[in-house]
Amino acid sequence: MLHKAFTDFRYLQNLNFNMEEKNWFAALTNKRLNTVETLKEAGLNTFINHIIGTYHEPAHFIYELLQNADDAKASKARLELKKDGILFTHNGKINFTITNPEYEREQDAAPGHINAITAFSLSGKRDKPVSSIGKFGIGFKSIFQYTNTPHIYNPPYCFKIEQFIVPHEIKLQDGLLWDKETTAFWLPFDKREKPLPQAYTEISARLKEIKNPLLFLKNLDTLDIINSIIFTRFIKEIEEIEPIVPSPYIKISKVKLNNDTIIKFSQKVKIIDQSAKTCFQSVNVGFVLNEAGHITADEEYKHYFKHAWCYLPTMHETRLNYILNAPFLLSPNRETIKESRTENKQLIAALNQLASIAIDCLDQLGYITESINNTLPVLKNVTADFMPIAKTIITKIKAVKERQGM
Repeated sequence: MLHKAFTDFRYLQNLNFNMEEKNWFAALTNKRLNTVETLKEAGLNTFINHIIGTYHEPAHFIYELLQNADDAKASKARLELKKDGILFTHNGKINFTITNPEYEREQDAAPGHINAITAFSLSGKRDKPVSSIGKFGIGFKSIFQYTNTPHIYNPPYCFKIEQFIVPHEIKLQDGLLWDKETTAFWLPFDKREKPLPQAYTEISARLKEIKNPLLFLKNLDTLDIINSIIFTRFIKEIEEIEPIVPSPYIKISKVKLNNDTIIKFSQKVKIIDQSAKTCFQSVNVGFVLNEAGHITADEEYKHYFKHAWCYLPTMHETRLNYILNAPFLLSPNRETIKESRTENKQLIAALNQLASIAIDCLDQLGYITESINNTLPVLKNVTADFMPIAKTIITKIKAVKERQGM
């Protein structure tokens, strides 16, 4: 049973922009209108359709909404499919911002969230050598697969977007935000090319297929998915594990995702980007446990290890039978890892090293048993990018088994 205590509507209704923000919002609207007029001559609709068409997976936008909720430090999110649209809400602690549109493309200052969400190629992720969860970059445009006028409510910022990039102020609607929720996205099914019944049917089918997506999100631990006939709650619980022989800079945890359990290894690694900037990023290797507590690669768990993760599953297959997560630089539609980028090569090398350490730790913890043989990757099937990891794991497991006298 869901608890529907609503956030204080009167209080939220009385929140207002300050005068500077009001002026910036008006200037932003005018700037985006001018952009639309300029692009009309160059074929605006063709350009928009090209962007939307890059997202081959139906309802890709669900992952984008989850990413941005996590980035806002939300612990809970709710996705409700209604007959006429989708409502997505969360309890994020980071509110929307707006900055002076006159300076939004300056290199020394990140644009506000509203600036980024209403632009074609403006993101709040400046100066980050490796991609991180988005602040409304180009990926957010995938919501236009199903709507022409997304409505965003994060009081005092309440606005809708028209013509793909033009923001207009709107009033907060009562009943949207439940207890402690701070942000709502309302996506009405109003596209002529995607009639309401078709949109509802496609989203409903996609929601039935979604598995627990919370494994590598930093903040979200609860996701409710609701429609007229189903209620699904995805939850995440984490238990830290102390290895018998501590490994420096390695964290081990047992992650419970509803009825599934994953042993997750985490490590911070140094990455140098193409402009020689340095940062530290987390990489993860995971192993699925079956009900008997053994490492498994059974078909029912395939959704965890079939694809590489970049906080959420990508469409880039590994065929390793183990879970890999890193902040890869991806194609805009999240489907593939950019193979030529040096950052990605460094991340894969770091995952290889972590996988080697993980096998030793799993041995210490008693998880390397005869059943591990059923999980070993078949080298001829492994994708080229991840072949070094496959070979490392096979070699390490063989060495452990010889040491154990198996």
